Order: sequence, then structure tokens, then C-alpha cells
Amino acid sequence: MSNKFMSLSISEIQLDEKNPRYEPVSNQKEAIDVMFNDQEDKLYELAIDITEYGLDPSKRLIVFKDNGKYIDGDGNRRLTVLKTLETPDLIKKRKVHSKFVGLSKKFKTKNITKVDCVIFNARKEIDHWLEINHGGEQKGRGQINWDAGQKQRFLGDKSIGLLAKDKLLEEGRITEKEYHATNITTLDRLLSSKPGKSALSIINDSNGTAFNDVEWLEKVYKALMGKSVKEVYHDSDRKDFLINVLGTLEPRDLSKENSANKKINQLKKTKRTSKNEIIFGEILNLKKSIVNDIYLDICSIYEMHKKNGEGCVEILGFSLRLILDVAAHEYYKLNPVQGQNQDDLYKKYLKLLKNSVTAQEDKNSLGIDVDISNLISESNVEALLAKLAHGSVRTDISMVLRLSKIIGHLLKIHFSAEVKNEIL
Repeated sequence: MSNKFMSLSISEIQLDEKNPRYEPVSNQKEAIDVMFNDQEDKLYELAIDITEYGLDPSKRLIVFKDNGKYIDGDGNRRLTVLKTLETPDLIKKRKVHSKFVGLSKKFKTKNITKVDCVIFNARKEIDHWLEINHGGEQKGRGQINWDAGQKQRFLGDKSIGLLAKDKLLEEGRITEKEYHATNITTLDRLLSSKPGKSALSIINDSNGTAFNDVEWLEKVYKALMGKSVKEVYHDSDRKDFLINVLGTLEPRDLSKENSANKKINQLKKTKRTSKNEIIFGEILNLKKSIVNDIYLDICSIYEMHKKNGEGCVEILGFSLRLILDVAAHEYYKLNPVQGQNQDDLYKKYLKLLKNSVTAQEDKNSLGIDVDISNLISESNVEALLAKLAHGSVRTDISMVLRLSKIIGHLLKIHFSAEVKNEIL
């Protein structure tokens, strides 16, 4: 299959009279007519774009030779517009004729007389490329169109649904897989509605969009995963959906901070810790594993902090989230469960740890300060660590050390060298 690149004049190239878009025609005039019968307004929009910006330099016409003629195998819409801009009277009886006459004057100042082409020797040689260009995604072989969210990112104008998705991902409330599991149109329709904004305490003004009840936003988002827009199409549907998920259409009283934020503020208000305090509250004796390797690395980073003053604090905060995440994967690698979803292991593991802690007669036997004991609950630990991991809360070494005590006690449940259980 040989080909070559050439620039041909517009008049040298003929439209394909066997264009797969339409039934075969018998001449060039009919080829233009059938194209305008189907796409008159779209061809006019394309003509405006070509007149304004010229031809797309990244796309050549795919042309094949047939009995000494150059036939346009792919790019017939562009070629039809070019021929019509050169000679508007080709569509003299159509309603857009006068518009093309006006565009033609500007087009001719562009001096577009030739078109870049790739030339093949026969029609059959272009079949593969036509399929790639027009046959859909084909499991990745063909062109993959942007979805609504991807278009919004490109244009830089995010809808309320995309903003909500990004917010939840940033705070660690949804996984990457969950991020793509909700249709953006469905989410937009619910969150932009009056009942949706009211129930979720969403404020949209000149300062932007504020999601004031992220916990309920997460519940609604996850309930929408896999749902079509018909679930929230009408106002009555949206109300029913919100009641089913939240139990009410009334917003929650947000005058009090949520429990995770309260605990963050408590940690921030603690007195500065002595440089001699040990991270994790004690020296941990963990089994040899990647968890132990990360533990030792964190200890090394903390020693660097003590030498350099304020350095490494953000890294330490992030590392506390990291070591629990790795611990989760290590635990379930050796203790697999049926239907195990890799994206859910971290949350599943926190629940397992909570159950292990609450099964003890006295939580404070763990040696954790009373004012932060509630952070043992998986929802609060998860929320706080997510904020540290994503940099959405500023931290200091006191906060890191106090939280590390909790992490240290949790790690000992399955990874202590003295514990004889499933982890080897």
C-alpha cells in the first residue's frame, strides 16, 4: 500500500460519487446537491470556519486515483465547501447562496487555491483509514470523542457537576473510578436545580460555586453513579431522588463545624511539641514488610525535620495517609475477600481497624489523648488524612505528631512483630 503527499488545486480533485454517506450519484453536480440536501446549514458553518481560519493544517484530504482522476475519498464536506466558495453559483437556487457569495469574496483574499492531500493508487487502499476516521472508537483503534466533562476542561468553563466531581476527588471522598461513574449531564441537572441547591446548601454567586455540605454531596453523588438523566429529569423526580437519598429536602444546620473539622481545629490549637517527642508516640516494632520500610522512611524524614526546623511537615502529613493506604493493600493481599475492589481497600481497612479498636473494653488503653479519641472512627480519620494528603488544610508538627500516635496504634493491630495473626 503505497502513498505520496501532494498539493492539488481544488479543481483537480473530484468529489466521490460513491461517497459512503449517500447513495451513489452520476455526476459532480449531483454529488454537491446531495451533500447540501443533507447538511446545508452545517456546510455553511464549515464555510465560515474555513473563511476565518483556513484549512486545518493537521488534516490532509485522503485522495485515490481512478482512471487518471483524483477522487476525494475522505474530506468530501471540506471539498464541497471549497468548490462552493470558489464558485457560489454551484448552489444558485439554494437559500444559502447569497451567504456563500458574501463568504466567497473574503475566501478569495485567503488565496487558498491548493489543498494538501495524501494520494493512494486505488479506492481499496483507503478503506482502513476511512474505518479509523469514521467507524467510531473500535476499542481504541478509532477516534475517541471527548465527553461533556472533557470538553468543559478544554474550554475552561466547568459546569456545577464537574466542579462537584473535582471537589469530591480532591477531598478523597471518591476514587478515580467513582469519578468517572456518574454522568455529568445527570449531575448538572440535579445540582443546578432549586431543590438540589437547597438540600445540599450550594451557593452560586459572583465569587463562584461553594459546596457547603460536602458530606451530603458525597451521598448524593454516589447514589447517582450509573444512573441516567431520566432519574432526575423533572423537578418532581429530583425531589423524590433527594428524599430517597437524604430523607429530606431541607438543608442541614451547618452553623456547627462538622466533627472532622472540629478535630482539626483542636489539633491546631495544641501547644508546640518538644523536639524530643517521638513520631508515632513510640518506637514501633513492625514485621518486615513495605509498611515497615515506609515507617522507617517517615521516621527519617521526622529526624530531618528536627534538624531543619519547619521543613518536611507537609510531607509528614501526606505520609501518614500513604502508610495506611499501603497497609490496607498489604493486609488484603494476604487476606483477600470475594469481589474485592482495589479502589475500596483503604476505606474497607479503616472500618476493619475501627471494629478492632471498638472491640476493646477501653479505647483509652491505646494511650490516645481523650480530646482526639473520636478520631479513631474511620470517617474522621479518613476525612482528616484526605485533607492532609491533598493539601486542603495547613498543618504543623504538633498536629502531625498527635495524629501519628493514632496511626501508630492502628498499625500495631496487624503489623506488630509481636502479633501472631494473618499477616506474615
